[in-house]
Amino acid sequence: MRFKIIVFLLATAFLAVCFLGAYYYYEKDMQPEAKVNAELKQKEKQAKKGGGPDPGISIFNKAVDLLREKETDAAVRKLEDIIQIYRDSSRYHDARRMLGEINMDRLFSRTPMPGKYEYTVKPNDSLGPIIKNTGTTMEFLIRMNNLNGTVLHPGDRLVFQSLNFDIDVDFSLKILSLHYKPDPAKEARIFFKDYAIKLVNLPPGTLPGGTKPYSIATSIATKTAVLGEKSIKPTDGDFPMARKWLQTKPANGRPGILFRPLSDHEERAAESKKQADGEDLVYGIFLDDGDMEELSMVTRLLTPVVFHRS
Repeated sequence: MRFKIIVFLLATAFLAVCFLGAYYYYEKDMQPEAKVNAELKQKEKQAKKGGGPDPGISIFNKAVDLLREKETDAAVRKLEDIIQIYRDSSRYHDARRMLGEINMDRLFSRTPMPGKYEYTVKPNDSLGPIIKNTGTTMEFLIRMNNLNGTVLHPGDRLVFQSLNFDIDVDFSLKILSLHYKPDPAKEARIFFKDYAIKLVNLPPGTLPGGTKPYSIATSIATKTAVLGEKSIKPTDGDFPMARKWLQTKPANGRPGILFRPLSDHEERAAESKKQADGEDLVYGIFLDDGDMEELSMVTRLLTPVVFHRS
């Protein structure tokens, strides 16, 4: 009997020692670590809500200073850091807007960039084959080189840009994003510019209904320039005044979608669901007149387009 009592007391003492040891380990090691982890998670939540430090603000301000000092390359790298790393920053969308303007200014200047090069016209050269072989567009080439027509002379020095763009349309954000592929043989692409979608007016069934995410891949099928009732060619003198339209190919059994400009007059009419003459508003995705002009100039036939809702 005494032996059993002794064994019981020893077992109880052993369990007590184990409990005290575990409690000590929890107090000394586990609890502080859990507390630190909880504090880190809390700080992360606060940063996302804007309650914590925002490194993107100082980087954006530095980019602005660099632009004032005409250090454009360094400013671009800062803005790219915000877009790629600090997506929760309050300056994220400002960085995209600023970078988009810089990219487009560089595209239409003689500033060197991936895909831009100079070509010396040879005897018997014509614009059509040159455009096809260099991956540019007629309107871009004419504007880039201030051409008055399509006649070329041997020895003329033309600047070309390979327009390896693709278009991403996010209906959740009402943003059309332009991306550039420095190397067409590779999948890697970089952000180029955002365009605000002013209005979406599509026939029922053009896109999936409901609220589920989707992604539809297609490409540009046609490009049109219209002045009044007349179609205008890029080589016509009236081309800069014409309104530009883009049309995608049908995809997944759904019809193609039209991109077209929306003037202030049409925007006011759209609010009342009517045109001034009483007809229904034309279907399509509507952008600002200037944005549509720019987008059409850098878009080729078969430029990839993805429509999606996140």
